[in-house]
Parts: sequence; structure tokens; C-alpha cells
Amino acid sequence: MASWASKRWHDSVQTNPYFYYGPFTGMIARNAGFAFITRLFANHTDGNPDGVITHDTLKSFFGVYGDRECGNMTYREGHEQIPANWYRHGAPYGLIELNLDVVSMTLKYPELGSIGGNVGTVNSFTGVDLDDVLGGVLNAGQLLEGNNLLCFVLEVVKMASPNYLNNLYTTLEAPLELITNIIATPLLDLSCPTWDDLTLNGQPIWATLEQEFSGANKSARAL
Repeated sequence: MASWASKRWHDSVQTNPYFYYGPFTGMIARNAGFAFITRLFANHTDGNPDGVITHDTLKSFFGVYGDRECGNMTYREGHEQIPANWYRHGAPYGLIELNLDVVSMTLKYPELGSIGGNVGTVNSFTGVDLDDVLGGVLNAGQLLEGNNLLCFVLEVVKMASPNYLNNLYTTLEAPLELITNIIATPLLDLSCPTWDDLTLNGQPIWATLEQEFSGANKSARAL
């Protein structure tokens, strides 16, 4: 799935002039989608406790019929089902496991750990220098050590929340308290470093990202 995630990343760079790959939407949310398919849909039997994912398993979950080699696969609405003799993952899959999967994917395909986007034309991807963002707490190489990658992304979300929720809620107290509580606990559990405000070019990171990348600006969401 990591190789497919990389292929789709490059497809987007080559076809979408407004492609944007944010610190949360790209690094975590997008990669998590690929990781979830592998981890949660794999068949975990006594003989294969780590799980095995096959085309037939995926076809059953997604309601797809036909032969991919013959090119006649079709989707049948309402036919999604758990495969026969399928056994779920026996252990919890949480933030720690997600962090390990994303780091593994990024080590194989570094583009999956980037922040940036096209700048109005296809094939114009410009990446952010992470050393400029991390403020000396970490360098780009250390970001892939331990839980640092997930800590960084959660810190971005935590910092950006008041800015973005302002457009969605008239009263901020309740939603902000909810997000603070949800994110603060994982940050403590993950033994995250202590961050200063994350800035880029002298202003909050999301403000600079919206200015520099048309995709982030058009959506008004740099996360």
C-alpha cells in the first residue's frame, strides 16, 4: 500500500496544479487511509498472526466483483461484506501503531513525509524545509525517530484549532476545550518534546502555508 500511496502522490503532482500536501491532511490523514486498509482489513489467523491482505479480501470488503487481470472488475452497491473465514486484528491499533506505520512508509518513500504543494501549475511541487519549522527542538532527520512525527503533527493541529474553528463556531469555548482535551492526552502519552510556537517565515506555520500554496489558500485550510 505504501508504493500505491507514493504513486498516487506523484499522480497528483503531475495532474493537479492545486495539489496541496499538508502536515496533517497529507502526512497523517492521507497516509493513515492507506495504513488502515492494510492493518484493519488483513486476515489475522493463527498461521498468520501479523495479517495477510489479498485482492480477494479487499474485493469482498469493497463489494467488487470480477477479475482485475481481465479488466472486468465492477462495484456492486450494497454487496460489501466481511470475507468468509476472516479474523480481525487481535491487538489495538492506536496512535503509536499509526506513527510506526507512517514512519515506515516515509522511510521508503520520503515524499510521503513532506509538507508543500504545487504552486499553480502541474509538476511544480515545492516542499517546506522542515528545519525552518521545528525551531531547533528537532531537525528533519530526528522527525522520523520515536513518536516525533506524530507529536509534530498533533502540535500543529493543536495550535491551529482556534484559528480554524473561528470560522465554524460562534462560541469557541466548548469545541476548543474538546480539542484541547483530545490532543493533550496523546501528547503526554507519547512523551512529546516541548514545543515553542511553530512558525515559518516569522508567522504561524499555517498562515505561511496558505500564502505560499494555492491549494491551501483555495480551501482556506492549511492543515
